[in-house]
Amino acid sequence: MNYEENLRDKVLESADKTDEIASRLENAMNAGEAEGIDYPAPRRLSL
Repeated sequence: MNYEENLRDKVLESADKTDEIASRLENAMNAGEAEGIDYPAPRRLSL
């Protein structure tokens, strides 16, 4: 595997982990809101 392929794979792996973490955070916030906890609106990053 060359450098570019390795880098692409690492970036995709990082993106997958980021998506998983964001999903877990969103689920936790939804559960908290169901219990009456109010969170500030999430901000979306533009790339």
